[in-house]
Amino acid sequence: MAALAFSPDGETLAVTGDLGTVQLWDTDSHRLLGSSAPRLLGSALSTPGDMIRSLAFGPDGGTLYAAGTHVPVQAYDIDPDRVAARLCARVGSGLSPADWRAYLRGIPYRAACASAPSSQSARTVSAG
Repeated sequence: MAALAFSPDGETLAVTGDLGTVQLWDTDSHRLLGSSAPRLLGSALSTPGDMIRSLAFGPDGGTLYAAGTHVPVQAYDIDPDRVAARLCARVGSGLSPADWRAYLRGIPYRAACASAPSSQSARTVSAG
C-alpha cells in the first residue's frame, strides 16, 4: 500500500494496491466494495498500471482522484447514481431480464435505467 484516503463522510476508504490498483472499502462493515458482485464487474478501479502514490476524495465524496510518479491525476466518478445515469445515457437502456440473467447470474433483476424493460413487460412481450 502506497496511499489511502477516507471519503469526507468517513464511510469509504480508498487504498492503493500492487500494480496501481485502487480498492474501495466500506468502513462500517470492513468489506471491500464490489466484492459481492461478479468478478467481471471487478472490485478494483482500473488505473494506468503504474504505482498510485496519492489519493484524494472530492468534497462531495463522489469523485476519487489518484496520481503517481508516472501517472497523471486521474478522476474516478464513484457516486453510484451518477455512474448509473451516465451509463444509461450512453447505452440508452438497461439490461433486459434475459441479458441480466446471462451476465449477472445469481443477482436478482432490477431495472437499472428508466427506459429498461421491467420483468413484467418483458414477459408480456415474449409471451405475445
